[in-house]
Amino acid sequence: MRCTVCDKDKELNQFQTYWHSTQQKMRQRKQCTECLYNIRLKKKNPEKYYQNNPDYKKCNTCSEWKLVETEYYHRHGKPYMNRCRECELTLERSKRKEYLMEHCGSEKVSPKPNHYADEYQKACTFHLMEIMGYTFDEPTGIWIKPGYKEIMDGKPFFPTIKVTSINHRNKVTPTKLQRIIELKSSGMDTKKIAEELGISEITVYKNYRKWKSQLK
Repeated sequence: MRCTVCDKDKELNQFQTYWHSTQQKMRQRKQCTECLYNIRLKKKNPEKYYQNNPDYKKCNTCSEWKLVETEYYHRHGKPYMNRCRECELTLERSKRKEYLMEHCGSEKVSPKPNHYADEYQKACTFHLMEIMGYTFDEPTGIWIKPGYKEIMDGKPFFPTIKVTSINHRNKVTPTKLQRIIELKSSGMDTKKIAEELGISEITVYKNYRKWKSQLK
């Protein structure tokens, strides 16, 4: 006969009988004597029931009896710690949170401005910027500091930095071209020529090369 609790086939003598008052006859119980004992023991004395049951183990953290097979981490087929899975995950999350708080959040940094890996990274960034005297402008998403970095037409503006027009800087007049040719012919370095004429090194190089190609 198969027990409805442990789902094992057992001899009839391992099942108890009882008097059925409605049918007025003896009936065989569907639970074996061992399972029936455990069911009753679990109701009357749960602690004793779990202590005698190898399928359960008491968690040292939450003090709850839990199934060894499904609610504990295993190594080589055996549970290798006295904390259940749920308590272990809670502990790991707590340690991770503490680590992030102490180390200004995740080590991963987004290349996009005002994008943060987590709340701790954002809080640490804001704290550092405020210490340096910057203020975050919510509408534009720009950090500003009067006299150093301000906003002009919705874009960052640096009052202390002199901006030179690229077109003006790299514009080469016939007089400048003649000067480039003279200085280059005298053996002067490209970098020094660029500094003297107020143009970029690449402008000096391109114009001198263009002039030489026209001679051929």
